[in-house]
Amino acid sequence: YYHAVNAAYCSDYHFGAYNYYDKYHTGYNGGVYRSLQDAERITNELRLTSTGDSRFQWMVGAFYENNQDGWVDAGEIPNLTSTIHWAYTQFRSCDLEGQGFPVECPTPAFNDIWYIDNYDRDITQIAAFGEIDYHLTEDLKLTAGLRWFEYDRLVINDQQWPPGLPVEGILLDGESAFIEEGKESDTAVKFGLSYKLDDDKMVYALYSEGFRLGGTNNPKAVRVNFVPAVYDPDVLNNYEVGIKSEWLDNRLQLNATAFYMTWEDIQLNIDSEQIWWLTGQDNGGGGRNLGFEVDFDWYATQNLRLSGSVYAGDAYYTDDYITLEGAQELTAGTKMPDSADNKYTLAVDYTFRNVLGGDVWLRLDGYHVGSMFSSLRRAEEANPNAPPDLDGDDVYVPGSAENVDSFTKANFQIGYASADGDWTATLMVRNLTDARANTFTGTGTLGYAEYWGHTGFGATNTLARPRTISFKLTKNF
Repeated sequence: YYHAVNAAYCSDYHFGAYNYYDKYHTGYNGGVYRSLQDAERITNELRLTSTGDSRFQWMVGAFYENNQDGWVDAGEIPNLTSTIHWAYTQFRSCDLEGQGFPVECPTPAFNDIWYIDNYDRDITQIAAFGEIDYHLTEDLKLTAGLRWFEYDRLVINDQQWPPGLPVEGILLDGESAFIEEGKESDTAVKFGLSYKLDDDKMVYALYSEGFRLGGTNNPKAVRVNFVPAVYDPDVLNNYEVGIKSEWLDNRLQLNATAFYMTWEDIQLNIDSEQIWWLTGQDNGGGGRNLGFEVDFDWYATQNLRLSGSVYAGDAYYTDDYITLEGAQELTAGTKMPDSADNKYTLAVDYTFRNVLGGDVWLRLDGYHVGSMFSSLRRAEEANPNAPPDLDGDDVYVPGSAENVDSFTKANFQIGYASADGDWTATLMVRNLTDARANTFTGTGTLGYAEYWGHTGFGATNTLARPRTISFKLTKNF
């Protein structure tokens, strides 16, 4: 089994490619992937709210949620035992057995299944909350809220390549599977102050908090000091001021908000470029986002309606992050991935009254999303303050730009509604211009281009749905 194929293929260098993609030297390019999934969620909430005209109003409540989900995934390749992948499996299993691990050599075949993944997750959340409103004057109102919550989480993940062979998928040093469990609790607060300028306009200031559960890391990655055993929760602090208003005899609604957010102990995904199972999460300093949002809804005439929104923000990391191994993986000033600096929407609705005994309407809407980075590493490459890698290569790539370009999409509708409201008919055209909009750029297969010298591997774009035309008919009984 050690020499089932040329020794060049039985090497760690090629292992990753053969382990995941049984594509070369087999004469077969494909397989069957099955996924059996199950999910159940139970949610209960109870609220008690004051009534009356008092200057003091209150609300208290309790919350319970249990979420259980999981899957069994399996990949199957015809004639698995005749492939290079299977030859390497035997090489690996016999090698591990020789090192003293409880691995069977040779590995038995299970119906051409080369990969199996069993995943179970059980998360329970309980919370108690309350909020009060107090009118300091007729127009000035103070709001305060408090929410205590507790998460209890258990995640079990058992992966094998193929069944019976724990090749780094199951941990080899005594654990049968990766188990993540923990219980965390925290308290989030909210404070607000609002002032009614008149019956149609109000200005406000608000402070609120958000919280994300921490957890535990893969024990094998912990043992080699790649990530900490436990990563902490991260917290978002939100400060905003704004106005909510109606104008022109309430035909125009206009809202505007300026916000400043600070993010503490940000949870970062840490991955090794050389060893796939070296992965986990760690807390990596802070971040911030400063910007504004504006939205409007205007009935220009009885038949014409215009609405839209504008968002502008500047989200970036404020601290360096250095791994437990001493490598600087994140530099202050790096832009946050998947976060466009600007977004715009605009919609026009027009209704023709009393047509064929009903109303006909037209709607044209569009939205624009600015460019952004698809990954933290790509954003780090664009930061001129990033230090060199440990191997001496520069992280900063001069001229590096966002790898998810900005895009604009539009939709169109034409519809008819009967005067009595009993039935409607709508023709919809989504992505009217058939824009080839890239919403995410993945780099997961770039390494295989180096392995094989094959141009078929490389960055992958996730494109938005192309132009889609549909018709909907609704009848009310």
